[in-house]
Amino acid sequence: MQLQVANCYKPLIDKLKRDFGGTIQRHLDRYNRHARPSWRWCLSEQAACRFAKKLLPYLFIKKRQARLLLQLGLLKKGNGSQRLTNHQIRQRLEIARECKRLNKRGRV
Repeated sequence: MQLQVANCYKPLIDKLKRDFGGTIQRHLDRYNRHARPSWRWCLSEQAACRFAKKLLPYLFIKKRQARLLLQLGLLKKGNGSQRLTNHQIRQRLEIARECKRLNKRGRV
């Protein structure tokens, strides 16, 4: 899982990268040639958890997603030959489904 912020205002995206790290991707809408280019700032799971923890007290609309991200970060991860248990896999999938549901446009 990762955290992404998209915006057409590049200085905002640059500031996020400067202050918190991560990567920036440029996005052009190939279906609408009149659309303004936008930028995506991305953080990997560990950095996203640190960022979400700092932001949590200030969030309102995305607070549930931030809590789910932190919950995901607490789950044991497999490394090398250590595999996730079936229970851990189910937990991670449930968190991902809930985030996807919350991120849908319109009423949830």
